[in-house]
Amino acid sequence: ILLQLLQWKYALLGILLPVIALGGYYFVHRLLKILSGTYERSHVILQSIGDAVVVTDAAGLVEYLNRPAQKLMGWTQQEAQGKPLVEVFHLLNAKTREPVIDPVERVLSETRVSAHDGLAVLIAHDGRELMIEDSAAPVRDERGNINGVVMVFRDITAQKAAQSQIAQLVYHDHLTG
Repeated sequence: ILLQLLQWKYALLGILLPVIALGGYYFVHRLLKILSGTYERSHVILQSIGDAVVVTDAAGLVEYLNRPAQKLMGWTQQEAQGKPLVEVFHLLNAKTREPVIDPVERVLSETRVSAHDGLAVLIAHDGRELMIEDSAAPVRDERGNINGVVMVFRDITAQKAAQSQIAQLVYHDHLTG
């Protein structure tokens, strides 16, 4: 009887192992498909955002630029990836023209969402100067550890020019200039 039980046990294992293996393969394949879909969806969402988005790792190295960020900064994803943010994202204080604190450094030191006080000027790769509003936030893992920074910014150059023109018209008439 013991011999028959052992034979039955091994026969059952011989049947179940391929099923478990196939089920495991299906599970892993399905999980990879879900994760791949999640990645693709996240990528599409980031590319669809109208504001510029830059993602860095905790060391401040660029991991991702969406299309608006590439357009405003003048860098492609391939050119910027792996470079320190300070090398591809030059910010000056709009009034003093002094360099502003590195957004990654600011977020990592404050460990919270941060925005510049006042206006900043972005010096693009091609030398263009753009007035921007920006904010940066820590990217945290499930345990709360900061493993990167996400920055969002937008070009407000035209908006500031229009505000300046309106202010000029309010305080001056056509005769006195």
